[in-house]
Amino acid sequence: MLGKIANKSISELLGGTYHPEIAVYQANNYRGKSAEESIVLIQKQVEESQAKALKFKVGGRMSNNKDFPADRTQKLIPLIRKTFGSNMVIYADSNGSYTVDEAIRIGK
Repeated sequence: MLGKIANKSISELLGGTYHPEIAVYQANNYRGKSAEESIVLIQKQVEESQAKALKFKVGGRMSNNKDFPADRTQKLIPLIRKTFGSNMVIYADSNGSYTVDEAIRIGK
């Protein structure tokens, strides 16, 4: 409402625009499938949508450091990068799956 009154965008009200363009991402929720199965499904979605970014699920969703299935995340992260290359913007969503230390390890 303040933006409409001032005839300014939210970014102008909050200090300026830093990223004038953002990549809309293709999200998926293939937790429970293997890394290999997930890749096939993600590839299909990206091909259909022509997305320039993607977000994928890691961990076992509020699982206290457990992966579902086991070792899926360790395989999926490098497989995503290998499959889609360095130009694809990637995001990983753990939905509270990890402790701070584990989240930092996975993130690296």
